[in-house]
Amino acid sequence: MKVLIGYDGSSYADAAIDDLQWAGLPETTDAIVLSAVEWPTMLAMKSWGMVETDFSPEWMQRIEHAQQLASSGADRLRKLFPQWNIEIEPAGGDPAEMILEKARTWPADLIVVGTHGRNAVGRVVLGSVSMKVLRQAPCSVRVVRNRKHDGPVRLLIGVDGSAEANAAVDAVCHRSWPDGTHVRVFAVQEVFELASAERIGIGERIYDRVNEDEFLRMRD
Repeated sequence: MKVLIGYDGSSYADAAIDDLQWAGLPETTDAIVLSAVEWPTMLAMKSWGMVETDFSPEWMQRIEHAQQLASSGADRLRKLFPQWNIEIEPAGGDPAEMILEKARTWPADLIVVGTHGRNAVGRVVLGSVSMKVLRQAPCSVRVVRNRKHDGPVRLLIGVDGSAEANAAVDAVCHRSWPDGTHVRVFAVQEVFELASAERIGIGERIYDRVNEDEFLRMRD
């Protein structure tokens, strides 16, 4: 399995790594810890031909900082999963785009990100990163909240009979869950209600039959 972890050194990013202990991932896992820094606006403009074309010391320091962050995240990951093959990747550019590009080209089986960033501004930015990754990722995405794990692993799987829901169930079945894991499969039936005009034109029995059939389908 190939796991791509977006890491910025925040407590939320640390929580995303720590939470992988309860993700049911196999021992034979390849992981990349990716830390991205955005191009400073003026440097990006100069690099496109305004004045300068070389990399400024400031930009090299940013890349070096990204490498240090990725190394820190990788060290944390190795303590939890010493059997994993773990690499780091510092990147320059929009964090969400860098994560999505790496997930496509590697390619990743799972992307892991925290919900927020390092500070008030960072929390907003990284929150948008996690949402963008969630919507556009070519693979499964695990968005982790910063909370303490208590008790056995508890999984709630929402299903509706669709191919995507079946894929979610298959993904869970292919993981290695610890003994005592609790799993609940959850399906919600949307009940059709008759409007006044429809009661006259269609009749209640048709809607009752539709609701009954849908209930039986969800049970199966």
